Amino acid sequence: MQDDRAAASTRDTAKPVTSVRNQLLAFDEGRLRSLSGIICSYGQNMGLASADKGSSIAQDILQEAFVEALAHADHFDPERQVTAWLLGIALNIIRHKK
Repeated sequence: MQDDRAAASTRDTAKPVTSVRNQLLAFDEGRLRSLSGIICSYGQNMGLASADKGSSIAQDILQEAFVEALAHADHFDPERQVTAWLLGIALNIIRHKK
């Protein structure tokens, strides 16, 4: 009986993790450009990047944010939007780099 509950619990947690990973992997080019622009603005406003290097640094930060999000998908709160979560991760990366 206990094994059945453990198996059910594993199935229940695997489903949201798979869902958030699928959502992250399904980001289209337009959403990525928008996120990159927002991250570029954050980086410039926080003094991490100049205007001429902001886009390049934003791409690097966005890649790091995706890696972090995929690695920690099990911590994602399904009540939140994936985009907001990803931007929060990106902001934390900017803070750590500064």
